[in-house]
Amino acid sequence: FEQMARAGCAPNAVTYSTLISGYGKLGMVEEARRCFTEMKANSCVPNMYTYSSLIHCLFKAGRLGEGYKLMGEMKGKGFTPNVNMHNALIDKLCKVGRIYDAYQHLQEMIADGIVATTVTFNILILGYCQRTRMYFANMILKEMQKFGCHPNVITYTILIKGFCKSGQVKGACGLLIKTIEEGLNPDFSTYMEVLYVLFQA
Repeated sequence: FEQMARAGCAPNAVTYSTLISGYGKLGMVEEARRCFTEMKANSCVPNMYTYSSLIHCLFKAGRLGEGYKLMGEMKGKGFTPNVNMHNALIDKLCKVGRIYDAYQHLQEMIADGIVATTVTFNILILGYCQRTRMYFANMILKEMQKFGCHPNVITYTILIKGFCKSGQVKGACGLLIKTIEEGLNPDFSTYMEVLYVLFQA
């Protein structure tokens, strides 16, 4: 980058975006932020990739407010955040215990016309299951199906382990049977967790 500047080559959006992405992958948030600020100061217009890279970097670092604000700026510039960006925010909100905010963001995302994927719903289901809030996890499962998004083996595995963690033997066994009947194959650890809960009952 410095060699380019010394050679009189002005950095463009691709150059800055690549730098921001690299800093983000290394967890160097301040450097990525500085690069973004410098880019705009040099009248270089950020593109979709620029915003995406910095937003992922901010979410990864737990700087949710900054990332969310940048998503708003991005939308104001005519770019639509993709489902992966929304998933990253929902995932981070769940990890810091802000499950309700994660659910609200899912609703906003759907209202904006972004199609939630199985991954999106799985993230939220996991958030509820890790806190043994199985009623809400099941609610998300039903909502997932309502939107025509099919549960996969990961979805069921998360739920089965959630039932086991909360001591709900009947729910765990029932869902394990349903998973097998649908032709899906839970992993060995899932069977072991169900067996453990059965022996404890």
